[in-house]
Amino acid sequence: MKQQVDVIIIGAGVVGLSLAAALKDSALSVLICDKQRPSSVVDLSVSHPRVSAITHASRDFLKAVGAWNLIASLRVSPYREMHVWDAKGGEIHFNAAEVARANLGFIIENAVLTAALMQVIDNATNITCQMPAIVESMITDEEGVCVTLANGQVFQAQCLVGADGANSFCRETFAFPLQETSYEHHAIVCDVKTTLSHENSAYQRFMQQGPLAFLPLQEAHHCSIVWSTVPEHAKEIMAMEEDFFRDYLSKALELRLGDVTAVGMRYSFPLTKRHARDYVKPHVALVGDACHTIHPLAGQGMNLGLMDAKALAKELLAAKAKQRHVGSLSTLRRYERARKEANQTMLLAMDGFKKLFASENDWVVKARGTGLDIVDKCPPLKRLFMLQAMD
Repeated sequence: MKQQVDVIIIGAGVVGLSLAAALKDSALSVLICDKQRPSSVVDLSVSHPRVSAITHASRDFLKAVGAWNLIASLRVSPYREMHVWDAKGGEIHFNAAEVARANLGFIIENAVLTAALMQVIDNATNITCQMPAIVESMITDEEGVCVTLANGQVFQAQCLVGADGANSFCRETFAFPLQETSYEHHAIVCDVKTTLSHENSAYQRFMQQGPLAFLPLQEAHHCSIVWSTVPEHAKEIMAMEEDFFRDYLSKALELRLGDVTAVGMRYSFPLTKRHARDYVKPHVALVGDACHTIHPLAGQGMNLGLMDAKALAKELLAAKAKQRHVGSLSTLRRYERARKEANQTMLLAMDGFKKLFASENDWVVKARGTGLDIVDKCPPLKRLFMLQAMD
């Protein structure tokens, strides 16, 4: 027997959970499925290596869905300043005070985001969870989507949302065309402790092999690092003995935070640019990493996904309020129009930045260093960059 719901969300990462939270206590019935059930409790005695830089716009969305106060009660690291410099010359310094803000954004562990969002969902009356659950098949017809789980349960919905990450099963099942290109970088992430306090400042150094970022965590001497570099260099870094790695990392940041005195477990993964040609088909929509993945050098990946969830939730709720079919192509295309251009623009910008700072051409090196120094000395231009990045 088929169980009827309005919306099925496949994927219980931050983006999928935020979409469900945005639909909570509405007239829509929502089912969320994932192979694993995220915990609504997070262990604050340890640091979690995967973190996200959250903008003010994303904070406002998380506040609107009822998750922000829960996140703040767990662990949030606002950062007030950011130091960005080129290893070959040129530097820019951003300070939230220059735009009359308390901070530039927030560094938050992904485990904290998911725990808070799960608490919101657990308290919602119109959201059902099938987690853990394995999706066996997904089929569309004129009325909507039929999803069969490995345990034999069958669900019929007007709309299915693929929020199942970069290797999306939904995207593959419904044959969404995908543009995919390797960034020829691997990202290395880990937690570190430094002798100097980060003083709520983020640091990013651009080198020919790729950028290194130190992102401030709640404790004054703790940071999360993201080092994007060419695969050969990433392999060398992952193989380093801990003592050597600490010294190597300290020097890579030019001792801006003194010596690195402790490092956590290192993780490495390849970076790939992906962008779905279409975000929607009849009764099916993709959000977050399922339809776009981006280089982490500007920390915008999670924010793009959250804005996808916000835009899609708006259209689904509007369709329900007007008694329209929530999975109709006309409804879903409103979401696609709202998000595709913005995402494409950000993907192109990150491509440009990566190529610009990887170039060893003497003229390019001189121009980019001069450009950083000019922007740093031009308050109106710098304020414009900050406000765009924050909102």
